Amino acid sequence: MFSYLGLLRRAPALVGFGVLACFSSSFGQTFFIATFGADLRAAFGLSNGGFGAVYSTATLLSALSLVWAGRLVDGMGLPRLARFNFLALAAACALLALAPAVPFLLVALYALRLTGQGMATHIAVTTMAKRFTLGRGKAIGLAQLGFPLGEAVLPAFAVLLLGLAGWRAAWGLIAALVALLLVPALHRLAAASPGGAHEAATAAPAPSATLGQVLHEPRFYLLLPGALCSSFVVTGIFFHQSHIVAERGWDPLVFAGLFALYAAGSVASGLVAGALIDRFGAARTVLPAPLALALACALLAFWPTQTGAAAVMLTLGFASGAQSTAFAALWAERYGTAHLGAIRALTHALTVFASALSPLLIGLAFDAGAGVRDTGLSLALGVLAAATLLAAALRGGRDAAGFGGSRVREG
Repeated sequence: MFSYLGLLRRAPALVGFGVLACFSSSFGQTFFIATFGADLRAAFGLSNGGFGAVYSTATLLSALSLVWAGRLVDGMGLPRLARFNFLALAAACALLALAPAVPFLLVALYALRLTGQGMATHIAVTTMAKRFTLGRGKAIGLAQLGFPLGEAVLPAFAVLLLGLAGWRAAWGLIAALVALLLVPALHRLAAASPGGAHEAATAAPAPSATLGQVLHEPRFYLLLPGALCSSFVVTGIFFHQSHIVAERGWDPLVFAGLFALYAAGSVASGLVAGALIDRFGAARTVLPAPLALALACALLAFWPTQTGAAAVMLTLGFASGAQSTAFAALWAERYGTAHLGAIRALTHALTVFASALSPLLIGLAFDAGAGVRDTGLSLALGVLAAATLLAAALRGGRDAAGFGGSRVREG
């Protein structure tokens, strides 16, 4: 059992790779691409709805592709996979800079979502889960510090580039930075990382589940709502933040500043969750995340003041950081690591799908006349239902498939 400092001393290159890969995923994340939204709509003659349709289509296609592409983590060496994916990310940035028409915009956004939000995140988190055993929770928590780092730094960087050079030149420069700086750095860190597992468990090896076995386990489907609810809720609230802020009468500038609270909550909960996972196991620490998410939704519904907005953002951050760390460890703990790339590819693809679905469904609810109070309450009840299913899945012994509540350990 290692402290965070001990983990950094033991595997600095591998942890550094995880942090940088998570940071690099920002170029395919909604918060970064949305910075260029107005310019993209103007350049391609798209309405808000039209651009949303293109973006949702690209996101859904990337989720489908991730089910296949994510399996590469199980069979391809990390240095080669890192070089291949992040060069593809650079190419996607360049394509967006040069896109002459809407079909090219769609392809560029698809490639950004697949290589950035999809594969960059998947490679980073799955590598931490596969390469670490006793320090798995802390390794995942450390790697995911790259997400709030990107959220804190890159939006201002994007605004600066827009002001200085315009959106096409900005994406061209981003493509160059990814290809010339991030790709070599990620490749060197990956090449400097040993190929085997760190802190290997001393117990006798247990067989890992294949994706087919997982899909035949009934409890897997009880786990899924808990795994997906954070992406659905957080993306939906962030996407419709303008509507929520306007209805509540909050100051838009003040609300924008509250993203720092979200990032702080995410960092704190991710690190705490990592330590708790290594001490008690992921199965015993995963449930607080959806409960915190339900609380955030309830606060959104019943605390309409600006102070309530701050409480919502902080609680959302706590829920998001804990959820992403705990579930990343849970899949490895429950099903082993031999086929973890394929298993996480499916679950991550479903997470991406949930992030594409929630803006549409919540938007339809607002269009139908639902207020923020009713929407927040509905989300809270839905998350509590997911938490109930999660608790049922984690309770009890092993099922017929052999992957029950006990920990799957690998040698």
